[in-house]
Amino acid sequence: MKNLMLFSVLFLSSNLVQAVELDKTASSIHFISIKKDAIGEIHRFKNFELQVQADGKFKLDIDLKTVDTSVAIRDQRLRDLLFETIRFPMASISGEVNPSIYRVLKAGDTLSNQVAAEIYLHGMKQTLTIAVQITKLSDNSLRIDAEPFILDAKLFGFSNGIDSLAKIAGLNAISSAIPVFFSLKLHL
Repeated sequence: MKNLMLFSVLFLSSNLVQAVELDKTASSIHFISIKKDAIGEIHRFKNFELQVQADGKFKLDIDLKTVDTSVAIRDQRLRDLLFETIRFPMASISGEVNPSIYRVLKAGDTLSNQVAAEIYLHGMKQTLTIAVQITKLSDNSLRIDAEPFILDAKLFGFSNGIDSLAKIAGLNAISSAIPVFFSLKLHL
């Protein structure tokens, strides 16, 4: 019986979240809004969490209530009219990276990789490929930088929210093509 319990503990612990800590002060998630066909503005999310399992599966949870455009009324409108954070407070990006990729890197090495990611946003799910650069900063830290990728807001049911935002702001158009990029520093 003791052997069975020990085996169960070892088996379960091997599948638990790996000891990877996100350095939030050195990490960021940004998106760009484009209005009037030519004016782009960079925005960010202040709060997000990362979970990484030993097998390389990861999930990045983004608290949509922490959107920061540097304009308080715009933040509130995004929360209420676009993201509808009362119903959909979180977004997530999940996927898998072979852990041997970053284990073989030496400090200063950078590797390009393509990650098939599942994006869950506004109650809808889409899969896309995200190009990332993985840089080993030291023996116990690395940085993952996503090359900008485009989210089609229409595929996530944001058309009505975008129209409402444009109307309230007196704009003729807000683009539904949203460039997104992130940089994550991890302590291993």
